[in-house]
Amino acid sequence: MVDLGMGLILEAAEGAWLEWLVLGLLAWFVLCHGVARFGGWTKLSGPYSLLGGFSGRRLFLQTILLERGVRYGNTMTLGVSHQGLYLAPLFVLRPGHPPLLIPWEEISVEDKKGFFGHTLEMRFSRVPGVTLTLGYATGKQLAEWAGEYWPGQRWEWSL
Repeated sequence: MVDLGMGLILEAAEGAWLEWLVLGLLAWFVLCHGVARFGGWTKLSGPYSLLGGFSGRRLFLQTILLERGVRYGNTMTLGVSHQGLYLAPLFVLRPGHPPLLIPWEEISVEDKKGFFGHTLEMRFSRVPGVTLTLGYATGKQLAEWAGEYWPGQRWEWSL
């Protein structure tokens, strides 16, 4: 113990590190679940949770935007297979965020041009209240990999 005139405070804090660690982990768990509920991930996970593994092409450290402005910046793995679109956050964000696999036939895609650039908005037939927004370059890569499975119209891809 170091006594810098605050001996009582340091002595009381020395044994409390485990409690602070548990409290911090609990707060992180609650925060992750709250973000999942607020942004719509919880709604998506109902019908689209992936129970097994994913086999397909993947893009790592991507950014998506969900409902109410919830942005997952450079934390998502997006994937494509013949079965559908795969979404999974980094491991540290997994509380409340199970990996998803959304079948292609349940996805609609809309091309959006706005003040801040070009994006793609995805909507889902079993969860109509949730919109997922992708950057245009990310969407282009996923569409190229998906080929004939990509939902909706084909665009002339240009950035």
